[in-house]
Amino acid sequence: LALLYAIGFLGLIYFYNPAKTADAAAVGVIFDETKDPFQQGKNPADQRPPFSGEYFYNESLPVAFGDWSWGVRNDWASSEAAYEGSFSAKIRFLQQWAGARIAASDIDVSGYDGISLAVNPDSSVGDIYLTLFDTYGHELGRQSLSWYAPSGTLPANTWTVVRVPFSTLFPAGQKMRDITGLSIGSDNPGVAYIDSIHLEQS
Repeated sequence: LALLYAIGFLGLIYFYNPAKTADAAAVGVIFDETKDPFQQGKNPADQRPPFSGEYFYNESLPVAFGDWSWGVRNDWASSEAAYEGSFSAKIRFLQQWAGARIAASDIDVSGYDGISLAVNPDSSVGDIYLTLFDTYGHELGRQSLSWYAPSGTLPANTWTVVRVPFSTLFPAGQKMRDITGLSIGSDNPGVAYIDSIHLEQS
């Protein structure tokens, strides 16, 4: 009987290890001995469907994008101001060099010439900067939106449509490649509303 008991006990330990299950549960994963429990979820963008279409923002943030912002407080469906429809993204920059960043799986932009967006900053923000990110999360080009505004500035509390060509958003001398998102940043604390961010053809 003792021998049978010992064999049964060792069999349970071999086929079902409660310590492994408990350790996995403690970090919020379901244990599967055939997989690395920490492999899933390394990159939040991997858990989202691929991006399709042309709009990076229109009434709300598409499910394909994750919020990777820093130093800001975002409301992705603010009804306080809108350029098109009923909602816009309200970005409150809490510190200098803050940015609202959205990230997704690789996006093929080879069929497009640039990005268009509507911006409405308050008087504290001043200029706003647009940055693209490549497959590896590296910044590509940081461009001043006021440079591309029709008046050369971004008037406070007024909607301005800005179109930025990819020829200036990608590093000089380098060909276009897939992007994984963008950031909208400011050097100054303040509030800006952003709407109708989309890829554009000439």
